[in-house]
Amino acid sequence: MIIGIVDYGASNLFSLRAAFERLGGSVKMVKGSIPDGLDLLVMPGVGSFGQAASSIEPIRESIIDFIEGGKTFLGICLGLHLMFNSSEEGPGRGLGLLEGQVRRISSGKVPHMGWSETRLVADSDLWDGLNAMEYFYYAHSYVPAYSGEWVKAIADYGEKMPAMVQAGNKIGVQFHPEKSGNSGQLLLKNIMHMVKK
Repeated sequence: MIIGIVDYGASNLFSLRAAFERLGGSVKMVKGSIPDGLDLLVMPGVGSFGQAASSIEPIRESIIDFIEGGKTFLGICLGLHLMFNSSEEGPGRGLGLLEGQVRRISSGKVPHMGWSETRLVADSDLWDGLNAMEYFYYAHSYVPAYSGEWVKAIADYGEKMPAMVQAGNKIGVQFHPEKSGNSGQLLLKNIMHMVKK
């Protein structure tokens, strides 16, 4: 399986690449254009919304075409935020894959950092082998507005926050699976299994 990771200059990519390679994936870093033959495109997650939105603008339509062609997209943390229309964090437009705006966390200590309970709230094959309640690693100050139709898992941080979303071939997680030990590795394995089907 060939996995493309978008390198927009603001992400810690090494641990994510290593996580996929441990699972047998062949990883290509995506800069400037999306290469042919990718099975999965991943938008990683460290940085600010405005900077990331500006960086991906030249390949924005190519990313959308990739997804509309039936290929799977995974957004992680900031990558999840970029799946939406806009963010309070900064200017620029997201990919508009899901309707809504990203907003600043309104409760608890900000940023939300560290391991948090994450609860499955709707059936998803991506959760196979995981407990209904699992711990994943988070590092964020902003979160998508909650909408039940695509939310599969939540974290409760004084407010219910979408932790995993899925709408067909569009997947997003607020936590960092590549930093979440065995639970994160199993989730990535399940995503790769879904792509192979």
